[in-house]
Amino acid sequence: MKIKRLLAFLISVAMIVGMVPTFVFAKEIDFEAEEPETTESSEPAEEDKEEPAKKEEEKSGDEEEPADSEDEDDEDDDSDDETSGDEQEDEKEEIAFGDAGNVTVDPKNATASGKLGKKLYWYVSGSTLTVYGTGKMPNWKSETAVPWHSYRSSIQYLYVYAGVKSIGNFAFKDITNLRGGRITAYVNGKKALKSIGSYAFAGTPVGRFPYFKSIKSIGAHAFDNSTLTSLTIPKSCKSVGVYAFANNPLTKVSFNSKLKSIPNYCFYNCGLTAVSIPKKIKSIGQYAFAYNLDMKAVTIGKGVKTIGTGAFYYDYSLTKVTMGKNVKTIGASAFYGCSALKAITIPAKVKTIAANTFQGCKSMTTVKLPSKLTSIADMAFEGCTSLTSIAIPGKVKSIGWAAFGSCTSLTSVKIPGSVKNLGTYVFAYCKGLKTVTIPSSITAIKEYTFQDTGLTSVVIPRSVKTIGEGAFSGCKSLSSVTLNYGLKEIGVSAFASCTALKTFTVPDSIETVGSGPLSGCSGVIIYVKNGKNSKFWSQLTTGLSSPQAKTPAANSLVVTGKTVTVKAKKVKKKAQTVSASKLYSYSVPGTGFRVFRKVSGNSKIVVNAVNGNVTVKKKLKKGTYKVNVEIIAAGDATTSSSDPQIVTITIKVK
Repeated sequence: MKIKRLLAFLISVAMIVGMVPTFVFAKEIDFEAEEPETTESSEPAEEDKEEPAKKEEEKSGDEEEPADSEDEDDEDDDSDDETSGDEQEDEKEEIAFGDAGNVTVDPKNATASGKLGKKLYWYVSGSTLTVYGTGKMPNWKSETAVPWHSYRSSIQYLYVYAGVKSIGNFAFKDITNLRGGRITAYVNGKKALKSIGSYAFAGTPVGRFPYFKSIKSIGAHAFDNSTLTSLTIPKSCKSVGVYAFANNPLTKVSFNSKLKSIPNYCFYNCGLTAVSIPKKIKSIGQYAFAYNLDMKAVTIGKGVKTIGTGAFYYDYSLTKVTMGKNVKTIGASAFYGCSALKAITIPAKVKTIAANTFQGCKSMTTVKLPSKLTSIADMAFEGCTSLTSIAIPGKVKSIGWAAFGSCTSLTSVKIPGSVKNLGTYVFAYCKGLKTVTIPSSITAIKEYTFQDTGLTSVVIPRSVKTIGEGAFSGCKSLSSVTLNYGLKEIGVSAFASCTALKTFTVPDSIETVGSGPLSGCSGVIIYVKNGKNSKFWSQLTTGLSSPQAKTPAANSLVVTGKTVTVKAKKVKKKAQTVSASKLYSYSVPGTGFRVFRKVSGNSKIVVNAVNGNVTVKKKLKKGTYKVNVEIIAAGDATTSSSDPQIVTITIKVK
């Protein structure tokens, strides 16, 4: 009787073991009644029985139901598989990690066990966690919902058998004492392992972990902080989640996949030394490779169109970057803090250098900007202390706040006439900057634009209406300043501590002077209308030692208007321009350039304020037109502007 019971027991155990593909072990586990031990493995038969042991059924009551039933699993779309049915299931792959050697497990003495689906089971025996059967794992909502969560600190070995179709969210998160194990999977067919869920192995040491050929998706944070050292993303993989491989000592990655984008933070804070982005990838996500402190070289394939914000943030060993020709967008801070980067060529399709893009690239000596560039944003090149020159393309319209701030080796800059907006602090602290050309397209020099630069002289074009607070403060080599007629406002401390400045002329067009524009200077001769009796004298001299006042010399201007004739036939077809030399006669020309302003006359007759030319607009009818024009001789450094002269010019259209 005892022998019959023993035989019955052995048969039931054998049936259970028959369900479990034992090839995941280096040694086949031979479950014997008396003493469990490991033996050499052989290929197991397919499952003979679907009924789990009673003990497993009883313990599975609290488990979450799997996302899909077994019937749904059988209907998985495997249209991209090359073979089908049983032929596919013969092909298997295995990953071994750590000490995956001879480990004795004994399900009949399991500490805990349970059911994950109709044919999917688990148990913990001693220090080993085993998942076996067929089906998809549930996607748990948190790590505490995983049934073996309370045993995670004692688990040292993990074995997952072929037939598991997915590894669920949080499945093996934070098994921090893991020493080794194996995961085996079918490569093709309906039972292939196709997905690894979010946080599946986060915080769990798995070391080198290449991926199965069948994997199609890897979830967010799947291997975050999992001690990965190298990986190959397989050709089958179409989707990878954010932070999937972040915070690993990962030194090498190969993209042999269908991925179209590298997700945000995917390789954040890893140990990569070089990376080559294949042409199939269209975009690099935000901070995707940030804080890879050993990264030395980056090659961005010709398929990439977008480099995300902070993509290579603070990769301070990076010396070389090669960008594909199709890059259109480079995100803010993309190469922030790449202090070893020596040169960069921006692809032709890029139109904007975003904020902080190359901030702190202190080794960079050469920058080649594309001809179609239209804007350089805030702090784009701030702190590029080795940059000696920069050619700003002729289509750039705006240069942002501190865009070239603290570029201490920058010696000269030519700002093209396309630029209409210079931000505050644009060239602040560029101590090597000796010369700058400010175009007539600029109407305002904002706060601290040239603070603490090495400028020796500066000419403010007549288009500039305001000079902001501290705009040239601390320019200790600045000895010559030309403020042209047309300037209306000088800001607080605009030229403060410009200790080399000896003369300063205030044009007659000035309407507002902020307090102490020359504070910290000494012995400056100020040319201002009415000298010490000027209404601006107290503001001009606040904080200024030993100021001297001089009234600029008078400026005479005598001019008369002329009569010109324009052919009606030509005006009928298009606008006609008449040069100033045919319109005005100067008996006393006056000192300095002239400023013109139309006072009255037909609206189709326009006077150019800079050169006095007159444009007769198209379709002006025949007739004689009188136009009154105000003219002022602007003066120079020691000569005031003239009194305004109003003259009448006559335009005959016939």
